[in-house]
Amino acid sequence: RQQAAAPGSNLDATPRPILCVAPPHLPYAPALATMGLAPDRWLHVLPTTDPDAAWAAEQGIKSKACGAVFWWVSANMRSAALNNSLRRLQLAAQTHQTPIFVVRSTAAQSQASPAPVRLILQAIAPGKLAVTVFKRRGLPMVQPVVLALSSLIPKASKESLHILLKEKSHPRHPQR
Repeated sequence: RQQAAAPGSNLDATPRPILCVAPPHLPYAPALATMGLAPDRWLHVLPTTDPDAAWAAEQGIKSKACGAVFWWVSANMRSAALNNSLRRLQLAAQTHQTPIFVVRSTAAQSQASPAPVRLILQAIAPGKLAVTVFKRRGLPMVQPVVLALSSLIPKASKESLHILLKEKSHPRHPQR
């Protein structure tokens, strides 16, 4: 049985950068530092089109230079193009052993995906996160797992958690 690690523990185990493609907001560097994540290792790509975003995520995986790739999918991306991109990213992630985290709206839950694991993350109370696993190998989960963020982020103070969970960030650019 595997134990859950603190959010930054695996991502910070390698000196390779973490690539963020089309994040809706730029991360707050002091909050990353408080969680033990070096802010200078987080690279941000802000493509102007959906195909460019998919391409950037794929290149981040294939380069083998990134420790992980996060891609926030535009709600406007055409279904056929998204399905093709998701298949390519899944194959690239398996081939190059680089994890990819594709972030989509909860409305996408009913849409097909080649991802082996699919989650819904939902803030249910200050400092608490419900994780619903709605696709995985094996038996389905009966109920969500509730995480107390303060126990997962030992270095975080109450003030930095407040900043992390409540502070409004500045948008990266107007919605596409």
